[in-house]
Amino acid sequence: MRKKSMISKAIMIAIHAVILLLTYFPMYFMLISSLKNNDQISANCFLPTFPLRFENYSAAFFHVVRYLGNSIIVSGGAVIGIMICGSMSAYIFARYKFPGKNVLYILILSFLMVPAVLTLIPQFVLVNNLGLNNTYWSCILPYIATGQIIFIVIL
Repeated sequence: MRKKSMISKAIMIAIHAVILLLTYFPMYFMLISSLKNNDQISANCFLPTFPLRFENYSAAFFHVVRYLGNSIIVSGGAVIGIMICGSMSAYIFARYKFPGKNVLYILILSFLMVPAVLTLIPQFVLVNNLGLNNTYWSCILPYIATGQIIFIVIL
């Protein structure tokens, strides 16, 4: 019985080692490849080669900084909008009694069951009709509308 337990333990350790290798190998490869130029990658792609090229990060940063700024503006605006609208709505639902409160809350809960993919085309048409194409608001307002539902339920 003890030998069988040791074998099963060794098999489990081997399976975990393979899963660990498969999980971390892409990150290792990404890190090693980011410190090479194209010639070094084609010569030896899996092992580190010297000299390490840390200037690749500074070159990439200048290309990525605008996209990073866009992400910060959109996500920050969406979070602030969700917190303002969602807090007010959740406060009303929690503190006040009004006719149709339960029906309205069930309606809000039912919107959680609608897949987000189904709302893509109506959101595009709405943003297009409002004339908000190619603006930050075209990204922020749909996030506020969809995120508010979850925020109300959580609070």
